[in-house]
Amino acid sequence: MIFFGNTGNLLRIVLENEEELYRIARAILKKDEDCADAAQEAITKAFEKLHTLKQDVYA
Repeated sequence: MIFFGNTGNLLRIVLENEEELYRIARAILKKDEDCADAAQEAITKAFEKLHTLKQDVYA
């Protein structure tokens, strides 16, 4: 079970899925620079909002 209050777990999830995240951004944005920016923004928002998750069901 994943507890999202733990930044270490979120980091592990991000690292395990970074290629897929970039691939999705690439399908939408096309330019490498924009893809990198979008991926970075998504990861940053995930860490910023980590404390707002209330249940493990969203893991």
